[in-house]
Amino acid sequence: MSSIATLGDSIEDYEVYEFLGKGGFAEVYRARSRLNGLQVAIKMVDRSQEKTCPDLKRRVQQEVKIHSRLKHPSVLELYNYFENKRYVYLVLEFCAGGTLQGYLDARDGTLSEPEARHLLHQIVDGLLYLHSHAIMHRDLSPANLLLTSDLHVKIGDFGLATRLSHPAERHTTLCGTPNYISPEVAARGPHGLEADVWGVGVLLHLVLTGKPPGVSGLPGSSGSKCLSQDAVALLAGLLQRSARLVGIQVPLPGCCRPLGRTVAEGPPTSAAFERNAPTAVFPARQCKAPEASELSGGTSEALQHVSSAPRSPAG
Repeated sequence: MSSIATLGDSIEDYEVYEFLGKGGFAEVYRARSRLNGLQVAIKMVDRSQEKTCPDLKRRVQQEVKIHSRLKHPSVLELYNYFENKRYVYLVLEFCAGGTLQGYLDARDGTLSEPEARHLLHQIVDGLLYLHSHAIMHRDLSPANLLLTSDLHVKIGDFGLATRLSHPAERHTTLCGTPNYISPEVAARGPHGLEADVWGVGVLLHLVLTGKPPGVSGLPGSSGSKCLSQDAVALLAGLLQRSARLVGIQVPLPGCCRPLGRTVAEGPPTSAAFERNAPTAVFPARQCKAPEASELSGGTSEALQHVSSAPRSPAG
């Protein structure tokens, strides 16, 4: 039996160690399975916060519904999820390297261009995977990018993620991390997958110059670090304010593929998502992936006590 199959499905099955970080309604701790010794991270969503955030139930359901189906080397893995009267628990892959933000802080805030290229390639690879399944992350920031001990990047925190139902679908919700949201999102304007690409551009600007782009949104508007022409051209392409991704070029050799095809071709249909979605992340006994009917509005079995109301699409 695989290690994932014997992790445990209650908090009593884990030894919980030090605090790793927190978000608006959850805290994350390092833990170890008492059943097989695997080291994990456990995100604990405080259900008492439902009093101040009536939408919390739906948001947790949607996070689990999306994250439990993902399987990619550049996406943080969700191993299991369960609940008790106080918390909803998400058992996640543990990344010993911490967050990209912590890594930058320990290195005076910037990386060399080869290092940035290495990280960006992995981030874009993970983002292409998400976009190929019509998933918009909506919160790409250094705090939500985790690093393994060998500096492999994992996209994490799907608390604001949503899945588009058709290529032309647009959202107007103002959400994300300040300094990393696109101009369209900040203006509460219609936006789609291209909002994530703006986030990639901001991340690249951050790791190369030590700060997010200035008001103009153009490379060179902040910081005095000298960048190569290739890096400047890449930033200019990623940080454009286009409503579509078509036309974005990636001039750095071997860095990443253009993201334009994800919007040009349009997100796959619901049937295509079902056909391509991973179904064997771990045995159904341990963590049941949502059924097709649940993707269109049911309530997952493991979270049936969090909310009895059908899910509604995220704003």
